[in-house]
Amino acid sequence: MSGRFLGLENSSGLGPCSLPWLRVFPPELIFTNIHANVTYTAQLTLRNADSRLHFVKVLPPGSSRFSLPGANAQNGLATTTRLSPGLTTTFEVSFCADEQNDFFDKCVIQTDAGETFVPLVARAPRPTTKIEGSLDFGILAPGDSATRAVTVSNVGAVTAVVQARWDTRRGLAEDVFRVTPSGLCTLKPGENLLFTAELSPKEIGDFDAAVDFLTASGFSDDEKKGSSNAFADKNTKSERRYATGTVVPNAPEFLTDDKHIGGDACGLRVVDFGHVLCGDTRLVRSAVYNNSPSATKFKVKLRSGETHNTRDVRFFTVTPDQGVLAPYEKRAVVFQIAPPLPEKGIAKGFKTLNSGNAGGLHTSQNTQNDETDARDVSITANVVFETPKLKPFNIPVTARLVTACVSLDPRILDFGAVDSNDRGDHLVTVRNLTNETNCDFAFGRSAYFKPSPTFGTVLPGQTVTVSVAYQPKGLGSHTANLTCQVLGRGYAVDNGYSGSVDNSGNPSTAPRRVVVFETSVKCVGRCREVGGWSGGLKPTRGLTAHPDDFEKQKKYVNPAEVNSQYDTLRLRKATARLDKRSSTEKALSIYNERADPDPSAHALTLDQASRKLQHKSAYDEYIADSRKHRVAQMSKKQDDPNDATTLGLRNQYDLKPRKDIGGVFGSMKHDLGPALPAADEPLWMDKSVLTSCEHAADDGNRRSKSKRKSAAKIPFSYLRPRNRPQQAVEAETSAGSGGPKTDAPCAPVTAAQLKDCTRVLLPNEISQLSAGPSSLNFGSVAVGSRHTQYFAFTNGTAKAVLVRMETKREGSVAYSEATTRYSTGSSMVTESEQLSDECGVLSLSSMGERACVKVIEPGATNHFGVFFEATAGTHDLKTLTFKDQIGYTINDNPNHVFSFDVIAEVLPAALDLSAEEMLFSFPPNDDESFSVTRTVKVSNRNHDPTTFVWELPTRSAFSVHPKEALVGGKESVFVNVTWTPNEVPESNDTQLPMCVLGDATPRVLHCVGELGSPSVVFADTTLKFGPSRAGFRAKQTVTLKNTSAHDAVFRVDDKHDETLEDASHAFRARVTCHPKRGRVRAGSTFELCVVFVNPAPGVHHSNLKLHVRGGKAVTLPVSIHAVAPNVFVVEKFLHLGDVFVGSKKQITATLRNDSAVAAQLVCDCRHDPCLALTCDSFSYNNEVYDEPPVLQVPKHDNVAFGTLGNSVVKDLLKLGSAVAAARRGMGDDNGGDRFRITIAPNSDLAITVEYRPLQGFPER
Repeated sequence: MSGRFLGLENSSGLGPCSLPWLRVFPPELIFTNIHANVTYTAQLTLRNADSRLHFVKVLPPGSSRFSLPGANAQNGLATTTRLSPGLTTTFEVSFCADEQNDFFDKCVIQTDAGETFVPLVARAPRPTTKIEGSLDFGILAPGDSATRAVTVSNVGAVTAVVQARWDTRRGLAEDVFRVTPSGLCTLKPGENLLFTAELSPKEIGDFDAAVDFLTASGFSDDEKKGSSNAFADKNTKSERRYATGTVVPNAPEFLTDDKHIGGDACGLRVVDFGHVLCGDTRLVRSAVYNNSPSATKFKVKLRSGETHNTRDVRFFTVTPDQGVLAPYEKRAVVFQIAPPLPEKGIAKGFKTLNSGNAGGLHTSQNTQNDETDARDVSITANVVFETPKLKPFNIPVTARLVTACVSLDPRILDFGAVDSNDRGDHLVTVRNLTNETNCDFAFGRSAYFKPSPTFGTVLPGQTVTVSVAYQPKGLGSHTANLTCQVLGRGYAVDNGYSGSVDNSGNPSTAPRRVVVFETSVKCVGRCREVGGWSGGLKPTRGLTAHPDDFEKQKKYVNPAEVNSQYDTLRLRKATARLDKRSSTEKALSIYNERADPDPSAHALTLDQASRKLQHKSAYDEYIADSRKHRVAQMSKKQDDPNDATTLGLRNQYDLKPRKDIGGVFGSMKHDLGPALPAADEPLWMDKSVLTSCEHAADDGNRRSKSKRKSAAKIPFSYLRPRNRPQQAVEAETSAGSGGPKTDAPCAPVTAAQLKDCTRVLLPNEISQLSAGPSSLNFGSVAVGSRHTQYFAFTNGTAKAVLVRMETKREGSVAYSEATTRYSTGSSMVTESEQLSDECGVLSLSSMGERACVKVIEPGATNHFGVFFEATAGTHDLKTLTFKDQIGYTINDNPNHVFSFDVIAEVLPAALDLSAEEMLFSFPPNDDESFSVTRTVKVSNRNHDPTTFVWELPTRSAFSVHPKEALVGGKESVFVNVTWTPNEVPESNDTQLPMCVLGDATPRVLHCVGELGSPSVVFADTTLKFGPSRAGFRAKQTVTLKNTSAHDAVFRVDDKHDETLEDASHAFRARVTCHPKRGRVRAGSTFELCVVFVNPAPGVHHSNLKLHVRGGKAVTLPVSIHAVAPNVFVVEKFLHLGDVFVGSKKQITATLRNDSAVAAQLVCDCRHDPCLALTCDSFSYNNEVYDEPPVLQVPKHDNVAFGTLGNSVVKDLLKLGSAVAAARRGMGDDNGGDRFRITIAPNSDLAITVEYRPLQGFPER
């Protein structure tokens, strides 16, 4: 019942009711979708909500179309009724009209307390629309385009005309926002129409537009023509929807990483690494943030700030350098600098250093002792976002590279003779020769010489004093080199076992810092034996000793005492030699001793002696070079190719035999080669000179004997196309510039092209050609990689030219001429480098073609692809420099043959392992794992991908995954090395070779597994279960002994080696034990419960196999005799005789078990509730039976006992066995019970059968 009918509401369209106690429902009568000459009726209910009686009179409506059916109403009289408190009355109102239109009237209700009225409304059919959908565009960016759709459905009874209009006064252009369809649309009842709104914002800010959906009845054709004002005179219904959206800027940006830098993230303006030691690794963390609603791609490319210095870019890396960012995604970007160690030392004046350690660790032998290297490095990180309105920008990347260097003073620590169990101390000064940054140093340790402190920090240009203690415990001389390493802030690539131990004596697995510099100090000492304890005092012992009593006080060594000790030893040896020599020898010996009584007074230190030797060798080399240079200047027959004045062509001028020296030039009788111009002839093309050259050629014999210099004929050997630098070619062939242009035809197509490509070019036309680079440098490439570079050719003439390019091959005449006469040469490769054309293969197409022909149109530029594949070659696997030449001809003219060099540095495949040795061991309390897995990182130093393959030895205890993989350039692959110890102890120490494609020398990973030799045995050689019940689990306990000195961890083999005898196919015999895993302590035992599961009748033999971690597997033979009990009833039949209904009768039955195992039976009496089984207490022995032999099975227990014959029962159920179904509780159940009967082995059991009939029936 409505709330308004119950008096909760009473209102009409004219305001609140003037009679609050009168409840009128409904407050307004509305007849919808009326038709002419059709009568419609509705009920009007009045309720008295007052506490007293009221009289109510309903007056008929004034219009004849609305009426109140009834006798009084027909006569135009009012209907009067009495309303008691809480009662209601109902009136019927009808409507009927002769036309279809809207009508309005009212029905007046008069009471003794006042009057009110009910509005009466009749409406003709009209269209009604329903709009579903939303025009919320969400978040967009300028330039994006989004669409939203709404569905307009006609749920009315007549045809509707719908039109969508939006606010055009706000200046919304049609390319910014529009709704389609925009015209008049007709919808029949039940139809729907889809309106689509499209938004393409151009400005940032909030967007909103009002979209009105106008609905009206049908229009005539004239009204539809003027659709703009079609809804003006119609009864129009309008429903408004708002199109909204937020336009945000599309502005991805680089930020500082606020996780590692305090404060909020801000824009990244510069990447400053500060001071970085050569050989160290430093990181600067940043983040790239996509502050836009759409995904965008970013790319970071490191470029050198100076075009002539590109080697600094190799020190920097950025990870990741490109990627795709989701909307409003923030991704971490790490900038890394890893400057290499200096390849050779610094040389100034006559201080030349030994460069034998070039390319290795920076040590004191290849660095000066008083000066270090420092320079600023600056590059730019070019950041490109794939956003139309965001231009690429550069972020400066700066660092100051410092070469670490420390010196030790003195370089030799001589402790002299120290008593056994005593100590001697020396001081060594560590000086930081770098004035730029701090240096963290760390000393090594030896058995007898121990520095303190072992590590520390030296400020720039400052010193730190370290005490070195000599505590000998063995007699004799001791010598050791204590290494002093300068550590960087980065960590070494390998985080595995480094050979060091921690304070507890265990192998240290802490990450090791990078070593950027290394030097050493030599420690020398002798241990001598004394008669008693040092100092005459016996050391403190016993319970009263304090820890400080065991510490020896420092005793610093006096250098004068050490020298006196050596003098004493020298005099003793000299005295011993004098006794064995002749008188002359003794005199000479005495003279020698007196000539230098104290040779140590003028002796040089090791540092001074090294400087003296270096100075002498440098001076000898300087004198030799000066003499050679002086001789070369005096001899005019020799040319210095490095002379900047003559360029080595002084004696080659004109290259014509001189008549004044017998027809030859000096003593040179060899071929002088092609003619070269005079020194005053121009080496460039000048139009005036060219014109004079042409006129001079036309004059012929009319030319006078005195040659004019400006009219000299310039040979074609000087004419070459202008060179294009390789940087410019790479820029125009990049992806941002549109890529290379290789679409030129390979042969002339038209007659004009054929004519142009067969002519001879004039010198001025050759000067209008541009080709380059003159030396195509592929840079550093790895063996097995393939790279592509482009050679650009620009035709600046007015006619087409044909360019034929060929690589080096036999039988190419054009190439031979180009390489012998017009080779450009290369200044980038010195004679000392190992040049080879066998470490790579050049081709001019991806298919390996050796020639390429193209027709270049006038003013066009085309690119020739040069493909280079690096091979191992015939040399040893070391860095080789590939150099070859490619020749090209213009219009197939032999005089227009040119060439350019192709250079590449072929690097061997460089895959490095993060560790050379890995130590494997199990955790102390790990009883589950039988293998240990550790990770080694394979890093590729080159920029090209390389493949590696592990070759594992046979019967190895180690395995790797993946065994083969491809490592990308400057990337790493993690390899899991798993150690599963087996019974062969030698396999736990294995060398695992890793073969690298392109490198004949494999990398070797030494893997060592630390595990003893555990050994376990069973206390019993065999396990016999004896007779057991078939179908039941048989259990027995065995003892496992550990006969070794190590703990043994074992597990049960999942698949046992078993042999079944006399077993049915329906049964499965399986041996297992509990627990499945365990640990047997050294010298102790362990109890195992062996279980034989569901044996079938018969004799079974099986083996229980245990695997021992790191030891041999042990096997225990297991046998069982499974017996199926043989039970039968002794009596032939049981006769109860006559039994009356309501009474009971008992009879005794004897069950006999003839087998050697106990038997269990189930007697199912559920089909006959009159039967019951019992057993008297005097019928069985309590010592034999633990519980009564006959027990009633509970109603809810469907399984008779244990898992007896489960597999057999399932098979019998599939065959439809009623016995099996009864055992599982699936048989007929009339309310009876089931009884479980247990019979001891080889015995009889008397049971009582009780019968109590519930109804009578004949004998059966």
